[in-house]
Amino acid sequence: MPQQRIEDVVYVNFADVESPVALNMLEHGNELERDFVVDQMFEIFDKLYDLKNTGGPMFEQYMKNALLLVMDDPDSGSTLLEVQKVFTDREFMRYKLSKCRNMYVREFWEGIAFRGRGDWSLENMGSYVTSKLSRFIYNNTMRNIISSQRSSIDMREVMDGGRILLVDLCKGKLGNINSHFLGMILVYRILMAALGRRDVKDLKTLRDFYLYVDEFQNLATDSFVSILSEARKYRLNAVLTNQYLTQVPPEVQRAVTGNVGTILSFRVGMADAEVLEREFHPAFTKSDLMNLPNWRVCVSMLAGGEALRPFGMETIPVDSRKDPCTERKIIAMSRKRYGRSPAGIEREVAARWPRAEPDPRKAIENLFGAVFDEDD
Repeated sequence: MPQQRIEDVVYVNFADVESPVALNMLEHGNELERDFVVDQMFEIFDKLYDLKNTGGPMFEQYMKNALLLVMDDPDSGSTLLEVQKVFTDREFMRYKLSKCRNMYVREFWEGIAFRGRGDWSLENMGSYVTSKLSRFIYNNTMRNIISSQRSSIDMREVMDGGRILLVDLCKGKLGNINSHFLGMILVYRILMAALGRRDVKDLKTLRDFYLYVDEFQNLATDSFVSILSEARKYRLNAVLTNQYLTQVPPEVQRAVTGNVGTILSFRVGMADAEVLEREFHPAFTKSDLMNLPNWRVCVSMLAGGEALRPFGMETIPVDSRKDPCTERKIIAMSRKRYGRSPAGIEREVAARWPRAEPDPRKAIENLFGAVFDEDD
């Protein structure tokens, strides 16, 4: 990292338990962003849990209305912690409903959820929804990341300010699902910031922002790819890399090849060569793609709106020497600016909830249906 850019670096290490970065997917600025957030949350959970097979329309109803309910009153919390608390704390749910201005959300809870019976009752569906959240809430590291009301990093400021955002998803330490979950949240917040640039009258004045996603198949939901085509208008340029095409669902493959302007291929196997041959025809055959020497690539490029004849080129090995002093300085600076203390996060959560603290008598009545006299 050049010395003159050190101040511009934002380094995120999600495995830093002493100074975690806050990341709230439910944070939004207006109604359009709120609806976008809800849609993306379903995309994320579908990617993690395959909701087409394990979800269903009732799950979608309960989950969507829980998200909208907690987001309607940010003062008492609008994070995934509050989504779970809505299902586990009836008094908190009623408090949220008293603050809810969306009549359709209130009608769902009061007219459908509270009156549901059998498999679709609030108790049964609540357990089903919270089972999808418990992985993140009961993990101390993950909870510290997703508990804060405000995210540590303003993605719009990062993009417009030309900052350098480096993110380590720490897959080996957090596990596949946790790292994929955080990665998808981060990418969606970047995409939301890019789409938020529509408020700029002259798009030509926008600064380009380059998003590099390694192993992008882990984050490749349907809407992620479709949004990329929209985000280009707002100067978000994406570089997506992966090892072999079968990692990526076929519909995502088609969307990517239909949207990207340039494809580079290093040496690939037989299956990928058969697919990519169409992209490099007639300059290269699948045999050429399978037998490329090290550091050589085949390139299919779109330049000035025109498709160029595919060509080969040699890449330059990157200087990977590290400067330990610069590395330590960047990490320390980012932890100080964007990190939160776990104790401070717990105090913040506690400060959001007392206003909705349940009455112990009512809590016992809800559990046992008991009726108490004034002298009890």
